Amino acid sequence: MGRRVRKVTYPWNVGTEDWMEAPDSDIRFVYDGWNLVQEIDGLVEVESGVTDVVREYTWGLDLSGQSGNPSPAGIHGAGGIGGLLATHWTGETTEGSDDEAYIYFYDANGNVGQMIDVVSGSSGYGTTAAKYEYYPFGGLLVADGVAAEANPFRFSTKYRDNETGCYYYGYRYLRTKHGRWLSRDPIAERGGVNLMGFVRNGPINNLDLVGLNPCENEYDSHDFNRFDAPYSNLVGTRQIGDGLGESSLSFAALYAWYHVGQTALGPGFSVEFVGDALSQVINERQVQKLMSDVHKRLKSDAKKMLGKVECNCSRLFEDSGNRLITYSYQPNIAASLMRFTVYWRAYCNFGPKRCCVALPCKDKVIEGSDGYYDCVVEFSFRDKYDFKAYDPFGWLGIPFDVGGEWKMDSRGYVSDCSE
Repeated sequence: MGRRVRKVTYPWNVGTEDWMEAPDSDIRFVYDGWNLVQEIDGLVEVESGVTDVVREYTWGLDLSGQSGNPSPAGIHGAGGIGGLLATHWTGETTEGSDDEAYIYFYDANGNVGQMIDVVSGSSGYGTTAAKYEYYPFGGLLVADGVAAEANPFRFSTKYRDNETGCYYYGYRYLRTKHGRWLSRDPIAERGGVNLMGFVRNGPINNLDLVGLNPCENEYDSHDFNRFDAPYSNLVGTRQIGDGLGESSLSFAALYAWYHVGQTALGPGFSVEFVGDALSQVINERQVQKLMSDVHKRLKSDAKKMLGKVECNCSRLFEDSGNRLITYSYQPNIAASLMRFTVYWRAYCNFGPKRCCVALPCKDKVIEGSDGYYDCVVEFSFRDKYDFKAYDPFGWLGIPFDVGGEWKMDSRGYVSDCSE
């Protein structure tokens, strides 16, 4: 999964103006998925051979689970945001104590707001050990309390390195001072022209679960995994596709895949539609209507570029959107998928723009500008398969994800005369 498993820090020697050879800390990390469950002091382990657990963390349902997915998948569905329940510190991490326990409280976006001391009999029992308030991009506005500095989990329930002031999201580090990632988007320009932009510069309404893709903070029981990244990169995937007729997408088939995934991959796996199965989704009337509407929208976008681009110049532009699809026929698929959301993002090139061109316009010729555009449109559909059509009481099992991806080319010509 590419998780960080170790953090070693070295002190700076002012006299020699160089880093010292011996580290002053060596922390090893133990995870459950993307959720950190233990921090181990590596220096003690090296010297004595004994594992010294410095901190332990207990996790519950994150924002996805709190919004209608009360299952094991609801612990990880939102990247753990808002799901850290409590922590136990066994090392000397706070002033005057070497054994502390705290519970966490959050705001609506899953940012840690307070930590309460829950060590029975201690002088601080029941008091606020840490209180945080944040700027929009995660910078600390307020950090008060005896545990405020030592506690690493703060903004978006992510781990903050006090040495750098950066938050570790999994795939990238967030620099809150600058409101941006420290590294480029792993999928480069396919994720947008701003390679280091954080949640599309909208941290109040958007979240990023593991440093890959921004998603709206709109969780519900039907669809809480609003990712743009390739589906197979997010969860364990089983493919269902080529050579399968419509009946293969029935409840029985998907339920069988559910049990295969539970056995081989554990909770949180997905079914990815490919080949014939994906074609049935693409050829559905409402999906075809969406693709036609995307063609029209991109032509309209290209027409607007005529007024923005200078003569003999070209320009890249993007557009994106989504639409909720409800099957109108093919009963087996309708019963299986019920409804799902199709997301799309277009990457386009317009130009070069020609100016002072003689354009035949209705019954006359005018002098104007024109140009060609060429787009690649990436589509993906997502659904939370929850068995509701057959099992309103949830006895059949844990909901799982289904989805698929495809591409479409869209190109054409626009001019001052075209509609």
